[in-house]
Amino acid sequence: MNPKCIYSFFTGRIPSLDIGFLVDSSDPVNWQKTLIAISSIVDNLDVSPSGTHIGFIPYSSSASVAVPFPAADTKRYSPNAVKQLINSVAPLGGSERRVDQAFQVANDKLFAPRNRSRQAARQVCIQTAS
Repeated sequence: MNPKCIYSFFTGRIPSLDIGFLVDSSDPVNWQKTLIAISSIVDNLDVSPSGTHIGFIPYSSSASVAVPFPAADTKRYSPNAVKQLINSVAPLGGSERRVDQAFQVANDKLFAPRNRSRQAARQVCIQTAS
């Protein structure tokens, strides 16, 4: 994944984004505050079938895709739908913080084209930690 400019100064448009949240869900984390912060970010994005797509990977001693990108034919995809999915994810707990595994899962699974990552979209990771 290569970082790229999100805003195009030539067209004045923000391209479609596939954003993966890699979220520390170990015991020391205030899970509710983390979810509120992510909800605020989601509310300020163009989340839609043709706009921004959101994926969610909680991590602790392990990591897995809890909320994948939507299928290409998903018609009802909105900030509220994404926040509902994210808010249903339980924290993993534990004391380990294996962010390396979260990035590996993001690279191998979430952002893989076979798992609904769009080739024309910019791929962005946002990692949270306490």
